Amino acid sequence: MYGILAAIGKRYGKDAMRRVLKIIQKYPEERKITSLKAGSGVADKSRMAIAEGLAKGSDRWLDPYPGMFMKYARGKVGNDPVKMKKVADYSRAKPEEAKMMSDWYRETGGESKWSQGFLDDFIKQAQRAELTEYERAMVELARIRRKPYTESAINKYLSKEYKKLFGE
Repeated sequence: MYGILAAIGKRYGKDAMRRVLKIIQKYPEERKITSLKAGSGVADKSRMAIAEGLAKGSDRWLDPYPGMFMKYARGKVGNDPVKMKKVADYSRAKPEEAKMMSDWYRETGGESKWSQGFLDDFIKQAQRAELTEYERAMVELARIRRKPYTESAINKYLSKEYKKLFGE
């Protein structure tokens, strides 16, 4: 692996080599990283191509903001707030699927038609999905974290129900 890192350093500079090394240290169990290691049975040309891909797409790997897929979704949906709200609510209601899409976007970058197909299918699925009442409540609770208690829709609803129940 150090030979490949040295080649990346010669070809793209020491900064690119350091970025690839940071990615390797940060995500040691990722598929691309395990393929990059020497004993993985992958050809040297392929390992070099993987390292080049990591060097070129290092911003996707080293960006501390985990919502990279949502940036892609915002670009696909456009300025339609209703569609974007549906995608955001679906992602909040099903965080494991949203994490899978963010990981997919981080790994592929959404550059090829093949990888964009999976991302676009998730967006279409999110726009068509009907959330259950439980999932909608979970979405609202996830949204509350950013609002004061008095402005939250779920708290207003619960306050009304409490007043109805106890006649206040």
